[in-house]
Amino acid sequence: MTHYPSLGPDDRLEELFRRFPRGVAPLIALHDQILRDQDSDLSLAERELIAAFVSGLNACDFCFGAHKLMARAFGVSETLIE
Repeated sequence: MTHYPSLGPDDRLEELFRRFPRGVAPLIALHDQILRDQDSDLSLAERELIAAFVSGLNACDFCFGAHKLMARAFGVSETLIE
């Protein structure tokens, strides 16, 4: 589900990347800077947990699932994620 009028109601991340290819590289760079940079007061687990939470609020099943898996890989409990 999208909240952007330029996308259809069933469009997913792949469609966003296809329609706006110039934004893909900067978006991935920002993602990596926020979630993987070593100079942060938040652990990798905490950052992935926040990303999963925000993705859940955004009703993005793809992103929620990806961040949930990463949070679990970094040691966040299933109970905390759900």
